[in-house]
Amino acid sequence: TDEDAARLGRGDNLSGVLVRDVAEDGPAQRAGLKADDIVLRINGAPIEDPVDMSRIIGKTMAGKTARMD
Repeated sequence: TDEDAARLGRGDNLSGVLVRDVAEDGPAQRAGLKADDIVLRINGAPIEDPVDMSRIIGKTMAGKTARMD
């Protein structure tokens, strides 16, 4: 949202996905992802919205590392 972008100092740049919560001791937390991180790319593919993020994560084989920027 615009409010989230302002709070995080992102101005008008609303691309990417804001991480709201990370499961305790889950793979994302173990990889260093935390609340208020913004994911812009996964394995080099741009992430514009949660649908993009879910689609790309869903295509990643279990146990394989995904690079997030």
